[in-house]
Amino acid sequence: MIYTCTTNPSLDYYIELSEPLADGKVNRTTAEHYEAGGKGVNVSIALSHMFIPSVALGFLGGFPREYYLSFLSSFRALQPIFTKIKDNTRINVKVTGSNTAINARGPQVTEEEFTRFKTYLERIYANDYFVLSGNVQNGLEERMTGAVETLITDRVKVVLDTNPEIMKAVLKMHPYMVRLNEYDLPFLSKKKDIVEALKDIYEKGPSHVLYNNDDEVYLVCEEGVYFTRADETQDQIGRDDSLIAGFLLAKQRGATGKEALTYAVAASQINYLDEHDPQDLEDFADKLVIEKL
Repeated sequence: MIYTCTTNPSLDYYIELSEPLADGKVNRTTAEHYEAGGKGVNVSIALSHMFIPSVALGFLGGFPREYYLSFLSSFRALQPIFTKIKDNTRINVKVTGSNTAINARGPQVTEEEFTRFKTYLERIYANDYFVLSGNVQNGLEERMTGAVETLITDRVKVVLDTNPEIMKAVLKMHPYMVRLNEYDLPFLSKKKDIVEALKDIYEKGPSHVLYNNDDEVYLVCEEGVYFTRADETQDQIGRDDSLIAGFLLAKQRGATGKEALTYAVAASQINYLDEHDPQDLEDFADKLVIEKL
């Protein structure tokens, strides 16, 4: 089973404006809608569109909780099991067609609430996948680091796409995979060259190091270093989460590192936050050229 975890999910409020956002004036919307936000949740949504079941874990509270759970109920292969908290789940405001967004800080999680959350982690068994994705809010980093270390000790295949501080702390424990971007590299390695930095991070413990930026994707694993180019997609939201979902899809089929990278990039380019014909993924994967460095 695949478990995803989003410690600081958001109810994202998308608004469309007829004119550019103007400071100091009343801005009226032409349309608006809500979506369930959070990188771990996005991985589960992408997996659901691939017909791969997953369990979405995390924390939800206050008046946004029921709407959030109602939204997730539409995904047939996604089972939400969120720990209920007293504080309110954050609401982010996104201006469609603009780079403008207002992201809230997020709720505080009490010790008692985190203890209840850990009871769900105890149901995750060896060789299951646990994907910790998205920023872990202030005050929760140390507790989540400890929880991740326990899962790795229990031989759970832990995938990390989260705070670089958490990834750095657990590299030596051999997590299954870390997903990195250009902002993470300087924190995890002093090497200036991308490939050398990724090799350096791989040697510190993880079984797979997956890196992507706007037009390049690298994978370092036991089989070697693989590289491919990716087109910059118009919709960036969910691209990295689809990358992880495609990788896990392939690995559940017994894929090699090269094959897993192929499906990861294909899923990322298609962006599986929306539904697609499964053949679209196969067709895109067939066109990709993967180079071994």
